[in-house]
Amino acid sequence: MATARVDLLLGFGVLALLLVCGGPVAAGAVAADGDIGSDIGPADSNGTLSGQVTDAATGQPVENASVIVANLENVSVSVVTTDSSGNYERSLEPGLYVVGAVVAGYEPALEQGVTVLPNETTERNLTLTPRQGDPALTVVDDPAAGAQTNHLWGTVVASDGPRTLEEIELNYSGTGADLTDIGGLFPATNLQVIINGGNPEPISLDSTAESVTVSFDTVISNPPTVEPGDVIGIATIDEPVTNPTAAGGYEPTVSLRNGTAAFTAGPAPFELVNETGTIAGTVTDNQTGERIDGAAVVAANGTGDRLGGALTGTDGSYDITVPPDTYNLTAVAPEYQPAVVSNVTITGNETTTVDVALAPATETFVVAGVDSSAPTEAGEPLVVEPTVVNAGQVNGTQTVSLRVNGTQVGTVTPTLGPGGVWNETFSYETGIDDQPAVTVTVSTANDSATTTEQVYEPVPDAAVGDVDGNGAVTIVDAVRIQQHLAGIDPGQFDEELADVDRDGTVGIVDAVLVQQTLAGLRTPGNATVGVVDTPATVSAGEPLNVSAAVDNTGGTGTIQTVEYRLAATESGLTENTTERVRVVDLPADGSTEVTATLPTAGLLPGEYVVGVFTDDTSRTVQFNVTAPGQSTTGNVDTSLKLFAGDWTTPSAVYTV
Repeated sequence: MATARVDLLLGFGVLALLLVCGGPVAAGAVAADGDIGSDIGPADSNGTLSGQVTDAATGQPVENASVIVANLENVSVSVVTTDSSGNYERSLEPGLYVVGAVVAGYEPALEQGVTVLPNETTERNLTLTPRQGDPALTVVDDPAAGAQTNHLWGTVVASDGPRTLEEIELNYSGTGADLTDIGGLFPATNLQVIINGGNPEPISLDSTAESVTVSFDTVISNPPTVEPGDVIGIATIDEPVTNPTAAGGYEPTVSLRNGTAAFTAGPAPFELVNETGTIAGTVTDNQTGERIDGAAVVAANGTGDRLGGALTGTDGSYDITVPPDTYNLTAVAPEYQPAVVSNVTITGNETTTVDVALAPATETFVVAGVDSSAPTEAGEPLVVEPTVVNAGQVNGTQTVSLRVNGTQVGTVTPTLGPGGVWNETFSYETGIDDQPAVTVTVSTANDSATTTEQVYEPVPDAAVGDVDGNGAVTIVDAVRIQQHLAGIDPGQFDEELADVDRDGTVGIVDAVLVQQTLAGLRTPGNATVGVVDTPATVSAGEPLNVSAAVDNTGGTGTIQTVEYRLAATESGLTENTTERVRVVDLPADGSTEVTATLPTAGLLPGEYVVGVFTDDTSRTVQFNVTAPGQSTTGNVDTSLKLFAGDWTTPSAVYTV
C-alpha cells in the first residue's frame, strides 16, 4: 500500500481544521484572538486580507460569520469574526491560503488559492447561501488513505434552538473503514470533543468497526448545552482510524443527538485516489534569469475541486503533488506580473516539469469609477470625480485626463504606490449646447471609463409674472407688461416670464392675469405630481422606466423642474439621490406626462422607492429589484434555486 503524501491539502480539509478549532486537539486550547498556528509573521513583511461576507439572496451583510483563513504551506489556521457590516480583516504572513466563511443558517462558502503578498492588501468577498433544510455543515480531514491515521471532524450546530448534547455518532457504514481502535482503557486520550474552542469535554466511547458513539459524562458534569451556530470539533488522538482501501468517493456522517434524536446531522464527503503525480520546476525573472524566492504557485483543475499549491524556496524551485488531471498553473510574486500556464496534464507516479518566467510588474492605473454632480443645469459647473487606482505592484506616475464630448478639458498627473487611490475632482462649465447630455471620458495610459451625464435646460430663478426679477409678483410687473405693449420698454423686463398665460405672446391678458393674482382672484401656477407609473419588479442592470402626470392647478403659468429620485427608503430620498431631471412649462390648468429611464446597475436585490418631486408636491412608489437573470414572476422557490449550493463535491482527495 502506497504511503500518502500530505502535500495536497485541499480546501474542505482545511475547513475541517477550523471546525476542530484550529488543528490537532493535543496542541491545547485555542488562543483568545482566534489564532491557530503561527500564521502571524513579522509585522514589517505581513500582508492584509480583507473583505465582506454577504447573504446571496438579499445582498445584506452577514454579521458574526466565522471567516477561516488557512495557510496551505504550514497548515496554520486563524479565525476572524465579521462585524455588523459583514466586514473582516486579517494581518497574515505572505503565502497561499484557503479562505472560507461559516455561520449557522447558511451553506459555507470557500475560496481556494488566495495569495497574500508582503505589505499588500488582498480583498476577498464571500457570499453565503441560505441553507434549505437542516443539514450538518460537516467535513473530514483524512490525510492518508489505506493506512491508519488520526481523523478530524467538525460541524456547526444547526438546530432551531438550544439543545442538550448527549451523544455524537461518527458513522462510516459502507466505507470499509475500521473504527474499533478508537477506545481503549483511557478513552479521553483517544478521542477529544471541543465546543467553541474550549477545554475537552468529559466523554465515554462505544466503538464498533463502522461507528463510534460518543456519550457525554453525567457523573462529573452535566451534558453540555449547545446553541445554533456553535462549533463542535472532534479528533482522534494517537488511536487512528483504519481507512477504506479502495479508491472512490465516501460519505461518512456525523450526528449530534439529544438522547436518540439527531438535531444536527449530515455527510462528511471525501475521495480516495489510486495515485498522484508531481508538478515541479523553477520560477525565474524573465529579464535577468534570476530565481525568485517566495513565489506562490497554484495548480487548479477545471472544476476547482482539485487544487495544490507551494511557495518557491531560495533557489526558486517548487513541487506540488496532485491527482492525475489537467491543471492550470498560476505563479505570482511581489513586484512581478502573474503568469498562467494552461492545460498541464499530470499522470500518476510521474513528475511533470513546468518552469515559469515572470515579468517585472509595472504600474497599472485603472479607472475604477466616475462620479459626478449630474444632473446639472446648463450654465452650472459639472463636477467630475473619478476614482483611479494603481492596480500594479510598483510605484508609478501617469496623466489622468478628462474629455467632454471628445475635447480634453483637464489633466492631472498623480503619483501612486501599489494599491494607491486618487479621486480629486475636475470641473467643466456647461452651456446651452450641452443639453440634454454630455459624454464624459476619464482616461489613463492603461484604462479609461466613459459615462453620459445629463445636462438640463435652465430654469428661471423668478416666477412666471415676475418680469422685473425682484423675487415677487407685484403691480409693478403688470405696469411693465403694459409699458412693453405700448412700446415703452422698461429697463428691466423678462419677456418669457411676462407670458403669464403661456400662449406664446405677451398681451394685455397677461397684465390682467397678474393683477387678478394680486387681487386674490387667481392662484399662482403650480406643478402637482399626479399618478406615477413604474414596473413593480425589475432585474438589476435593466432600465427602470418611470412616467408621471404633472398638472398645473393654478390660474397662471409655471415653469418648474421635475426630479426623479431613487433610494432604498422614502427617508433616503434626499437631494443627492436625484437620477434624472425634466423641465415642464405649463399654462394655467395645463397638464403633461413626463418620463425618465433610471439606471439600476449596482443595486442589490430588494425593495426600493422612486420619488417624483417638483417645487410644490411629490409622490413616491415602491418597486423591487431582483438578481440579474432571476425570474420576476415572484416565484420564491424558483429564485432560491439560483443560490442553491452543491454539497456533493468531495471535500478532500487523498492517495490510496
